[in-house]
Amino acid sequence: MVDEHGDQQGFKKMDPTLYLKNKKHFGVNFQPCDDQIHVLVVVPKEIAHHRYKPRDSSKEWLTELFTKRVEFHSLPFVGSLSSYTAQSLPVKIRAKKKWLVKWNLSPELQEKIFVIDDAAPCKEFKGLIFGKRALKRFRCGRTESSYHIVWDFVIRNVLDHIFSRARIDRDSDIGSVTRKKRPDFFFILNDVCVFRGEESSPDVSIDVPTAELCSNLEWEYGSVPYVFGYAASGFNVDLLALHRDDDKIVTKTHIGSFNFEVTEDVFRTVLAILNLSLLFPAIVEACPASGKC
Repeated sequence: MVDEHGDQQGFKKMDPTLYLKNKKHFGVNFQPCDDQIHVLVVVPKEIAHHRYKPRDSSKEWLTELFTKRVEFHSLPFVGSLSSYTAQSLPVKIRAKKKWLVKWNLSPELQEKIFVIDDAAPCKEFKGLIFGKRALKRFRCGRTESSYHIVWDFVIRNVLDHIFSRARIDRDSDIGSVTRKKRPDFFFILNDVCVFRGEESSPDVSIDVPTAELCSNLEWEYGSVPYVFGYAASGFNVDLLALHRDDDKIVTKTHIGSFNFEVTEDVFRTVLAILNLSLLFPAIVEACPASGKC
């Protein structure tokens, strides 16, 4: 605190011609020189014990991210979705340096997703997606249901955080445009199912849920170029674009393959889903009434 003259209150002013030479104030290794001035600052205990707490910038980051949403006329060609989902985030997640050191990602992958910000990291997003529980190795059984927690931590949690008002469900008979058979997992944004999943136990080939993504979907999306889905067999997950071929038959285009037992693949999946999420609003807005749930 200073008074109206700019002088500090509660302190004695030091003679500027003096300097400190008492080693007790600076430690036994202190060696003063005649041409140096040394200042000893005593910090009050209440200030010394106060630890700076970085602020959480998760909401700020999310708001900025969606200023980068892709408009319908700029949606990437289906054949380029693989490279699109692997590109750097347009707004990177703010992370503490110690987090990145602990995760030990490849420099290329780290640079695509994160920017160092110790003062305002995305603490909420980190805790939900990259926390200890999310990145620990899961011990799952042989059944499909025992892997729900794995798929949810990596896929559902990201979607739920990004689109807090969306509807997400699993093994439900309602809420999907699928007429033949509902998917195992579905994500509905503004009454449009833009992302779905077919899941299986690890003893079932991933080709089975991949085929189900197409065979169980009747196209009700009009001129929308594609929607998205994933096929899962245990820890192995494929991201796919679902669309119609020249004969109007629902088919798929492979976007990426991931192994959720591999930490870097978990981060790669999050990167892919975040990039895909920027396409969802345009797809939803272009969807006709026939494609709404």
